[in-house]
Amino acid sequence: MSTTTNSKTIEVIENLYKLPLKAVATVQLPEGSDSKEPKEKDCFLLKCRSYYDLQAYLFAGMKLPSSSDDYERLYPKENCAKLTEVDSGIYEVTKKGFLDIQKSCERFNREDFGYIPQVAGSVQTYSKNAIFLAGKLKEQVAVILDDKYEEESNRDKKFNDSKNACRSLLQLLQNRSSETAKSISDVITRIDGFQKETELNFEAVCFLKKEYRTGPVVDSLTKKEKLDKELKPFPPYCKYIHGQIEELNKEVEKNIKRRDEEYEIWKHSTIVASTSVLYIWCPAASVPVMSVFTDRAIKADAAWQAAKIALAQNKADITTLTALSVNITGLCVLFDDLSDKIAAAKEALHNIKELFDKQSQNFGDAIHMFSNADETIDESLFIQKLLLQDCIDRAIKAFEKVIKSAEDFKKTEFKVEPMPDVGPLPEQS
Repeated sequence: MSTTTNSKTIEVIENLYKLPLKAVATVQLPEGSDSKEPKEKDCFLLKCRSYYDLQAYLFAGMKLPSSSDDYERLYPKENCAKLTEVDSGIYEVTKKGFLDIQKSCERFNREDFGYIPQVAGSVQTYSKNAIFLAGKLKEQVAVILDDKYEEESNRDKKFNDSKNACRSLLQLLQNRSSETAKSISDVITRIDGFQKETELNFEAVCFLKKEYRTGPVVDSLTKKEKLDKELKPFPPYCKYIHGQIEELNKEVEKNIKRRDEEYEIWKHSTIVASTSVLYIWCPAASVPVMSVFTDRAIKADAAWQAAKIALAQNKADITTLTALSVNITGLCVLFDDLSDKIAAAKEALHNIKELFDKQSQNFGDAIHMFSNADETIDESLFIQKLLLQDCIDRAIKAFEKVIKSAEDFKKTEFKVEPMPDVGPLPEQS
């Protein structure tokens, strides 16, 4: 028996427990005040930042307006006049970007996303089955590696039955590994489709990011660089909106003052008009004086009502423009490195799939150890008897660890703080 054959046998045997453990990552925990607290924790491979980043983007994207009517209700076009007067097409371009992202996230959540956490369930099911089969394998290994069977002449029906049982058990483990790898591959394909959709939306978001946040700003229709009145580059729309909001706030203050002044005039004029007899001590002057104060009351009331309308419109404009600016910024932040985050989530799935592919291959190699081309078992198994039995025990413990970490992943409560609000902000009093 060659050294190469023996080392290959050892590798296959040790992989029985080493490969399952690759589904679990050990993470360092922050230092706690209690020295007895654990310093590290086992985590299922999918319980990674990229998975939760993807989920956060998905949840936030689904909160975006789902229809043109919803968008226009949340961001009324008439309240965006300060924006559309400098770029007549930006309102529709922004709306399309929001709706496309919402549609993509909604579809992926409805049709595909649920399959990702189900990977943990598939791994659990596989691991539970593997524990049972490994236990049976251990029983059969104890039979065929009995010391008396080192002599070929002693290998009887019981030996052959156990050898065949080992092959069958390993074949089942190989099949389960291949099936699990295939199911994970299907999930990866689903993410691929979403990633392609996201890359298309990314182009739109990049355009919005330049228009609203970074510049250089171009006209959304002509795509020509936009210049201000001084022929300087037009500021990004978020900055421009901020300036407009400051102007609107000044208008609000002015309108509040105007409203209060007009209200006082209206109140005084109305009282005078309705009780003029108390003030008119000269009968000859009663008619013209009453007419003057009545007319002034009517005009003052009209001015007051106009001031209230202007104030309400300015407040509505501020609310809408603030919400739009905040949510454009939030959307851009969500898309920062999003492609890398999706790729990282896919990589975690690829790693899990790869480990099942390797397990399938390893079980195939193990089958050959129990039945070579000439239908004899690998004689080195007798030498590695204790190692094989120990590694089967360790494999069972490894599968138990995988089950526990996968269950922990499934129970992890995911909370996401979405973009501050996709609708208009509460009206400021």
